[in-house]
Amino acid sequence: MKDKISQELYDLVMLRDHNRCQLCAKKLHIEVHHIVQKSLGGKNILENLIVLCYTCHREVGNSLSKKEELLEMAKNNIKKMNSSWLFGHSPKPKRD
Repeated sequence: MKDKISQELYDLVMLRDHNRCQLCAKKLHIEVHHIVQKSLGGKNILENLIVLCYTCHREVGNSLSKKEELLEMAKNNIKKMNSSWLFGHSPKPKRD
C-alpha cells in the first residue's frame, strides 16, 4: 500500500509555499512534490515536500544540487511560516 501525503499535510505545504511554484512562482499546474523521492528514502514530512509546477518538477529531475537547493528553500519557508504564525497569526488572548 502506498503511503500517500495526507490532505492536512498537503494543505499545509500549499499554505507554507503560498500556492506557488517555489522555483518560478507560477500558480497554475502546481502540485506538492517530494524533494527526496520516496524510493530513495524520502518521507512525507513538511521538510521534504515543496510546491512545484509541472515544468519545474521535470527540470529538477535527478539533479542533486537542485534537490539540495529545494531542501534549503523548504527549510527557509518553514522558518518564515513559523514566524508568521507566531507573530502575525497568533490567536488573541481571551479576556475575563
